[in-house]
Amino acid sequence: MAATPTYWDVLIDRDDLHHLTTREMTPRPLADGEARLQISAFGLTANNITYAAFGDSIGYWGFFPAEPGEDGTKWGRTPVWGFADVVESTVGALEVGQRVYGYLPMSTELIIQPARISESGFFESTRCGRSCEVPRTE
Repeated sequence: MAATPTYWDVLIDRDDLHHLTTREMTPRPLADGEARLQISAFGLTANNITYAAFGDSIGYWGFFPAEPGEDGTKWGRTPVWGFADVVESTVGALEVGQRVYGYLPMSTELIIQPARISESGFFESTRCGRSCEVPRTE
């Protein structure tokens, strides 16, 4: 019998960047027009510290919001650049097995609503009302 996969987010305390934790999550079913990306790798650089340090003033915390902790901790998911694979899709033009590179959370998965899909990639327009180009790397 196959093991049930564990899904998680890395959460950073927005008021104390030295304080972080991981939180297990339960995947939800996809709605029409959504795709599930399984994040396979991401890079951490000095830019990620900048994203966290200035997250409120320049909007980085808004890309991948996190629920506050039971104790009131303002958790956030820092944006990173990385690779992900489409593992489930209700979008005909985005097929299971495709690999993408782009702006991702420090998590095991991300549900997206791709728009303006082309041969070179797509835009994910649900993050902060912005469009983020995510090129396909197949």
